[in-house]
Amino acid sequence: MGRITNTLILASIAASIYSWFYGADLAFSYSALLSKNYLLLITAIFAHASITHLAGNMLFLYIFGGFAERDLGAQKLLFAFFAGGILSFLLSIPVYPGAGMLGASAAIFTLAALAMLTKPMRFSLLLLAPVGVSALMYFIYNVVAISQGVVSNTAFVSHIIGFFIGIALGKFWIPDWKRSLAVAVVALVSYVMLINAILYYLKGYIFAFGF
Repeated sequence: MGRITNTLILASIAASIYSWFYGADLAFSYSALLSKNYLLLITAIFAHASITHLAGNMLFLYIFGGFAERDLGAQKLLFAFFAGGILSFLLSIPVYPGAGMLGASAAIFTLAALAMLTKPMRFSLLLLAPVGVSALMYFIYNVVAISQGVVSNTAFVSHIIGFFIGIALGKFWIPDWKRSLAVAVVALVSYVMLINAILYYLKGYIFAFGF
C-alpha cells in the first residue's frame, strides 16, 4: 500500500530473521528498563517470536497501516506506530513484569483504531469485512480473552492499550471520530446479526434436506 508501511514490514522481517538466526534477544522487559536498555523498546516492536507471529502481524500491518498511511499521511503513521508500540510496552509492565514483550501487535492495534476512525466502512478484501468491523472484532476478542482468563503467550492487555492509544490519537487527528466510532459499532452489530441469520437459514436448510 504505502511506502512507509512497506518499509515497516521489511524492517520487521529483517529484525525477526536476525533474531532467529543469531539468537539475539531483542525483546523488551522490565529488567531491560531497569538496566536502561531503551533501544529494546524499538527492537522489540520489529522482532517477532516465530514465522507465524510475523506473518500474522505483517498481514494486519499491511492492511491497517496501509489505510492509515493513505488517510493520515506518513508522519502520523510513524508517530502512531512507535507511540502505540512503545507506550503499550511501558504500560504493560505492571501486568507482565517478568515477561519479555515482542512484536508489533500493539502498534498495529493503534493503527487499526485509527483506520476505524477515518473510514470505518471501507471494505477490506483480505479481511472480508469493513475495517471498522474488523478492528472492533479484534478488540472485543482480546477483551473476552482477558475476561475468560485465557492463558496464552499473547499480550492481550498490550493490544487493548494499543487500541486505546489509537482512539486517543484519533480524537486529535480526526474531526469526525465520534461519528466514525458510532458507525463502526452499528456496522459490527449489523454484521453479527447478518452472519447469525445466514447460519440460522443454513441450519434450517440442512435439516430440511436431511444433510
